[in-house]
Amino acid sequence: MKKNESVLVILFAAFIAMTMMLTGCNKKETAKEAPVEDVAGWLTEYDAAKAVAQQYGKKIYILFSGRDWDGKSKEFNEKIGNTDEFIQAMHKDYVLLNIDFADAEFKTAQSDETKLPADQQAAIQALREKITKNRNVASLYNVRAYPCAFVTSSEGYYLSNIAFDDTVQTPAEYVAKVTKDNFELEKFTTLLNKVKHSKKISKVNAIEELYQAEPQEYRALLVDMFREVPKLDKKNKTKLVGKYETEVAYVDSIQFARNHDVDGAINVFLNLIKDGHLTPEQKQNAYYSAAYICSQNVQPDIEKMMGLLQSGIDVAPKGDLVPAMKNVLEECKKIKETEAQGTASESTGANAEAPSGTEKIEK
Repeated sequence: MKKNESVLVILFAAFIAMTMMLTGCNKKETAKEAPVEDVAGWLTEYDAAKAVAQQYGKKIYILFSGRDWDGKSKEFNEKIGNTDEFIQAMHKDYVLLNIDFADAEFKTAQSDETKLPADQQAAIQALREKITKNRNVASLYNVRAYPCAFVTSSEGYYLSNIAFDDTVQTPAEYVAKVTKDNFELEKFTTLLNKVKHSKKISKVNAIEELYQAEPQEYRALLVDMFREVPKLDKKNKTKLVGKYETEVAYVDSIQFARNHDVDGAINVFLNLIKDGHLTPEQKQNAYYSAAYICSQNVQPDIEKMMGLLQSGIDVAPKGDLVPAMKNVLEECKKIKETEAQGTASESTGANAEAPSGTEKIEK
């Protein structure tokens, strides 16, 4: 990327950090195989854990770990996680899931399998697929440090983040930490139940209440609820339809971007502008997001970016984003001017280097 073009990313970044949600792959998959148990009582596959939790009406306790490098999870499992006392107590209301990123598995996955027997090649490929899936799950919960633990609903919705506490030394103490005196768990369980038992407009309002309470980094987990809003409120009585259409667009565009389909990601917002229930300010937001995605291309289409930015300015001339959009638009113009000057210089240089006596050929 050219120096001037890198400026665009910087100018976009402040806004995007506030508006685009951090998410991973939110595609739902049905567990096709029996639950995989690495240690008795623990599952190691996310979709299988959700399937079991939904079958038996339980919550999920997820432990993200790096058992051979994070410095804590090995001791935790020895003292607490793998004890019969802990497993039996938790199994009453929870499915136990361990998503582990062992360094030994990474090294195996990176090995050259081309000279190995077919069965070993297949095993390495399966390990790579497992690591990719686990990374997607970790991104869903915005995992930034290991080990860490979450309590979720049977669908995987965030309910609580369980901090590791060195003062908790016994299985009974840890079970109490997870299940008792956990205000966050109680609050989100109540809000989630309200959504589940509400209908139509009441359900939209319940979703909004849950959305406002949910930490921003976990809101993308609720995307399936967001998709329901336009159907629940067909006449947009709550004035919330555009908001949730936009939230869905963020998640869908990120999925396209992860698949290296920049045009697909941009079109998510253009289609939203065309068909959604957006206010002028929300349309401006969508144009800005589309322009940002355009800037992330290997070779950004400056003309296209300028068009998106100008459309965003025109749709809501007094919108809050107008100053930022104008700044980026000016940078785009400077890039175009620099490129034009460079083209002119190259043309002049080519003419200057022409052999003496050579006549200019005109078509």
